[in-house]
Amino acid sequence: MKQDFKRLCDLIVADKLYETLDFKTKEYIWVREGKTWFSATELGREYDLFFSSRGKSLSERNNSKLRNRSNEPQVINQPPEASKGESFRRNKNQNIKPERICFVCGAKGEYFHFAKNCPRRFEKNSEEAKVNIFKVQEENRRQYNRRRRTAPIYKINDLVAIKRTQLGGGLKLKPKFLGPYKVIKIKPHDRYDVAKVGSHEGPAATSTSADHMKPWSDAVVP
Repeated sequence: MKQDFKRLCDLIVADKLYETLDFKTKEYIWVREGKTWFSATELGREYDLFFSSRGKSLSERNNSKLRNRSNEPQVINQPPEASKGESFRRNKNQNIKPERICFVCGAKGEYFHFAKNCPRRFEKNSEEAKVNIFKVQEENRRQYNRRRRTAPIYKINDLVAIKRTQLGGGLKLKPKFLGPYKVIKIKPHDRYDVAKVGSHEGPAATSTSADHMKPWSDAVVP
């Protein structure tokens, strides 16, 4: 209950402050609020931000308002026609909705869009993403080249052992390499076709890559 009462008081104060604002400031606050209501503190913060962004201070605005009021000519016995026209213009302006403006690029009217959907904002985010992606790619390339080794080259009829790539239960204690195998074909990108030599575990023929092969003399196969 206390929170609701406090919130109601804030809205009343904010409404009174809102009535003192000029048309341009009301237009800015209306766009910033959207579907919510600013409290008195939030309204003051937004008003200060709006006014300071134009290179002015609140004291200058208050002093200028006082000067304008003191210099305003006082009209006595105003004709009914002028009073009627002034009343019409005042009522007409009250029915005009403030124009929406994107505060990122300034687009308005038929080109209006919310700041969160502004193309200029996306362009900035895109450029930052490109820079970050390039940095990550360069770091990955540097790390890869530091650990990279030249793939060994095998010739036709070389005896090799190939790495076991099957998965399943009971293979933990099995040898990691199978062989011997004989190279029967050299393929692009450091790949080879091999065929089994003798009677041992493993496929009769298969295709493998250089990083899954080692010379038979270096292989440890029981």
